[in-house]
Amino acid sequence: FPSHDNSAYAGWTPVNLSIFPRATLGVDGYINATKISANSTSFAHYVLQNTSITSGVSYSFSVKAKAAEYSALCIVLTDVFGSNIFCWFDLLNGVASYSGSGTGISVKITSLGNGWFDCVAIGTATSTGTGGYYQIRPQPTYSTGDVIYSGDGVSGIYICKPQLEAGAFPTSYIPSTDTWTARASTATY
Repeated sequence: FPSHDNSAYAGWTPVNLSIFPRATLGVDGYINATKISANSTSFAHYVLQNTSITSGVSYSFSVKAKAAEYSALCIVLTDVFGSNIFCWFDLLNGVASYSGSGTGISVKITSLGNGWFDCVAIGTATSTGTGGYYQIRPQPTYSTGDVIYSGDGVSGIYICKPQLEAGAFPTSYIPSTDTWTARASTATY
């Protein structure tokens, strides 16, 4: 995923929501967190980015998130992971769960302090394609399944440092602008 630090948000597609870059202090203490706010449409509200996915490969999607007026994040792994898998993250109590079926699905939430959480969704692709296979959804409250609601154009959550990578676990954040970035090993010996 291209970095949240790119104020133009090239490649991001908002659906029934607004993106407000540099809305508050991010997890690293810099003003680089983005607010995503649901509009008044009674439907799903999310942001996505098209990416290529290969069948049989595990992918990790991680994003740092913080409650604002809404208290939950839902990451949706779409049909290339089996069915629509709704990965829920409670941004007040640090609880994570998922609904739906797929291969190698897991979720994890870790407190980073100051109200920020590292939210991770992992799944193994069951087909190959290019599309918006990950959705980031601000949710008013922690739930399960597909939640449809009407927003107010202001309420939402804060996110920063989204990262999609091939692998069964997330690695440290790699800043980028609008292309995939590879890394050398981060192992120590």
